[in-house]
Amino acid sequence: MGAAVLAGSGVQAQASRTPEISQIDIILDSAPQLRHIPLYLAQSLGFFEQEQLQVRLTTAPTMAHTLEQLAALRSDVFVGSFERVLYMHAQGLPSQAFFMLTKSPGVVLGVQSHLIPGVQQVEGVAELKGLRWAAGPEGGLTQRIALLSLQRLGLRSAHVQWSHHAMQADVVRQFEAQQVDVACLSDIAATQLERSGQFRVLLDTRTQRDTEWLFSGPAAGMSLSAAPAFIERNPQTIQATTQAVLKALLWMRTATPTDLTRHVPPDLLERDAAVFFDAWARARESLSSDGVFPDGAALNMLKSLSRLQLITDAGSVNPSQTFNNRFAIRSRQQLRA
Repeated sequence: MGAAVLAGSGVQAQASRTPEISQIDIILDSAPQLRHIPLYLAQSLGFFEQEQLQVRLTTAPTMAHTLEQLAALRSDVFVGSFERVLYMHAQGLPSQAFFMLTKSPGVVLGVQSHLIPGVQQVEGVAELKGLRWAAGPEGGLTQRIALLSLQRLGLRSAHVQWSHHAMQADVVRQFEAQQVDVACLSDIAATQLERSGQFRVLLDTRTQRDTEWLFSGPAAGMSLSAAPAFIERNPQTIQATTQAVLKALLWMRTATPTDLTRHVPPDLLERDAAVFFDAWARARESLSSDGVFPDGAALNMLKSLSRLQLITDAGSVNPSQTFNNRFAIRSRQQLRA
């Protein structure tokens, strides 16, 4: 019945509006990750086509990790951390998010199990100072989450020893060899380590609880964004894109892991399907239900970038101008999401 509703809504959408342009390019901020699944589903399940769109999904260059590097990329629509939009505003570059894919960063901070026995949350741990920490590239998402975690614990970057890696697989190997004590990872790598029993999770921003502790309130994770001029010139195209992605999120509500395997990129399954299924179960909580940015999320994310000194003049950024909920709200009404 859900599939019939989505199919019918596509026919209705075609009758009510026509995109200004039928072909658009969407850049994803990295190689396929769990956070990108709604985009791949929208393409594989024909939701973009229902909205009269031909979409080309491409990935950012492998070495583009920092906000500065990601801000330099240009496309009709960009899929990446909402922090990129805030950073661009601070640099005087036009960008506006119009759909929120995830409510949290989805990054996990964990420690060697033998170092901190028992179940503990990161805010109750005092033994992290002086340990060896591994994360992704300097300036990348996992390092930013690691640094914010240290700050919330009253520590500084200099209080720990750092090891940075371009590939998460290298972080996993170093952790498994006990060459580092703490690792900060996103999925699927985090779930891989969890299953080994060697990795004790201290902070899990796949969950709302830990995300709100880290950012002192609601946050925004992955988003779809575009230049304001592009949005103004092509509102029906943006609406159609929003509609297709929201259909994918609705489809995911009842999808089984087996359903997903028919549509996700092979890269996400090449290691171990069981790891993918576990990672998917953990990721569900972080997915947005309707693409709408919650009140306070943009401000909380701006404050976090300011604390990391990635934005030196937070007062120059008006959080209310960094996102636009009208497209998601309209699609939510039309699809009764």
